[in-house]
Amino acid sequence: MEIKDLISNKGEIIEGPKLILPKIFKDKRGFFYESWNQFNFDKLVEKTSFVQDNHSKSNLGVLRGLHYQIEPFAQDKLVRCTSGKVYDVIVDLRFNSFTYG
Repeated sequence: MEIKDLISNKGEIIEGPKLILPKIFKDKRGFFYESWNQFNFDKLVEKTSFVQDNHSKSNLGVLRGLHYQIEPFAQDKLVRCTSGKVYDVIVDLRFNSFTYG
């Protein structure tokens, strides 16, 4: 798996969120990739406790809602695009963050 930092619209690295690119193995049968590996994620990104996995499908033109949680109910998000492309927006509401706003 390859891990990349996300860049804000001002060209700054956003502290926290990462782009995770799985290593995809293709052959004449199709493809295979490991979509989650706790050990590798902890080693390459940070130790985490991944406790819930949801899957949704959006039709063309659908805008899903902005999610915001406060501790102790805060959640990390794992967004996966299985077909086509996704336009994902991150709003940094952490007052002490370099990319706030």
